[in-house]
Amino acid sequence: MHKHITMLCSFLNFQKIEHFRGVHALPHHDWARCMRLFIVGLSQGPLHHIFYIWLDKILPRKNARTVGKKILLDQLLAAPMFAISFFVVAGLLEGKQFYSTLEEFKRKFPAVYLFDWMIWPPSQSINFLYVPVPYRVLYINCITVVWDAFLSYMKHYDQLPPPAEISELQMHHEKTHRLDSKHVDSSCEESCCDEHSKLRDL
Repeated sequence: MHKHITMLCSFLNFQKIEHFRGVHALPHHDWARCMRLFIVGLSQGPLHHIFYIWLDKILPRKNARTVGKKILLDQLLAAPMFAISFFVVAGLLEGKQFYSTLEEFKRKFPAVYLFDWMIWPPSQSINFLYVPVPYRVLYINCITVVWDAFLSYMKHYDQLPPPAEISELQMHHEKTHRLDSKHVDSSCEESCCDEHSKLRDL
């Protein structure tokens, strides 16, 4: 559960970065996008659990050589499996066809896998060799914040509208918000006038 909460926080923080850079189409958080990725995380949780239990069974020792074997198996087996499940499930939740999700995976997997090799083998080496057991979950959650934000970027970077269109959408949202505010204000004024009229009649 802690991992899933961390994941949701990562997606929200990345959207804040998009807002700061001016490349987010909406003036507020895209909660539908966050929930889609949250569901993807929930679907992957049991698979992670099963895989790492199996890994501990076949490689029970905790020396440097065994840790190296675990990391290698993690990178060669788990990383591709979880990457394809991420893009397929997230794409299906967006309403895409299955073949489209596979095409997106093929297009983006090289960059995802390269970054996977950059971040996880060193992180897991430190985790298994030096981090005390009570603090391992906290340590991995800190690394996961960066990893989940990267996955969110890779999933959506080519779905963002061009900068000019983003500006138009943001202006449209601001204009709509101002009109709604004026409508509320005018409604309040009319209500107050009606109340004053009733009081004078009395």
